[in-house]
Formats: sequence, structure tokens, C-alpha cells
Amino acid sequence: MKIGVRAHDYGKMNIEDLARVLHEEGYDAAQLALPKAFTGIDSYEDITLAHLERIRRAFEAQKVEIPVFGCYMDLGNPDEEIRAYALTTLKQCLAYSKEAGANVVGTETAYPHLDAEQKKSGIRICWTVCSVQWKRRSGWM
Repeated sequence: MKIGVRAHDYGKMNIEDLARVLHEEGYDAAQLALPKAFTGIDSYEDITLAHLERIRRAFEAQKVEIPVFGCYMDLGNPDEEIRAYALTTLKQCLAYSKEAGANVVGTETAYPHLDAEQKKSGIRICWTVCSVQWKRRSGWM
């Protein structure tokens, strides 16, 4: 059995320090929401390939796996502009997750707070994103 943690529960740290702390605390895995976990990354727009490479190397060196890449976006928001931003960010995070070594991207939704029509719309959006990602990973796209 492996024990994991939401890395940002330890606060924001530099990449190497957080990897070391999680290892010292005995964790085998970490869910990473980069803007919540690392100093120097305050938004998803701040993430660079250099950050992702540092993260992957630091966590590998400390033997802490990254199974989940956190992308806290509201894909079910009825506001079209907010939802479009969330979808764009999720797509970026799907690519980032691969670079960081994560196989899962975790997100959230306002689903419980929506009316029936809004829920139908949100489900279609989420299904489309998941379908596209599955096709990419399976080689269909």
C-alpha cells in the first residue's frame, strides 16, 4: 500500500523543499495543485516546462510519486466565460500532467448548485473533455 497526501496541505514551498518534506513525512505519493503548492507559481498561467521538469526530477529523487495533478476549475459553471477559461486551463493541465508524470487530473465542479438544464449542459461539456483526452491517450487523435 502507498500513502499519499494533498501536497498543498503543507503550505507553499519551493519545489525541492516540498518534495523533501513529503518524503521525510513518509509519503509515497502526492496530489499536486501547483499554484497552491509551490512558491513562484501563483496561477496555472505561470507554469512552464522548466517548472514541470524540476518537479518531476525533485519528486523522483525523493521517491514521491505524483499520481494526481490538481486542476481546480469549475467545468460545470453556467457562466460561459468562466466555463471557457476552466476548459482551456483543464486542457493545459492535461498536457502538464503528462510532463509531471501524473496519470490523473483532478478537478471540481459546481454541479450540486445547478438547476436541471445547467446540469445537462455541464455533463455534455465534461463528457466532451474526457472523450477527447481518452482519444489522445489511446492514439485516436
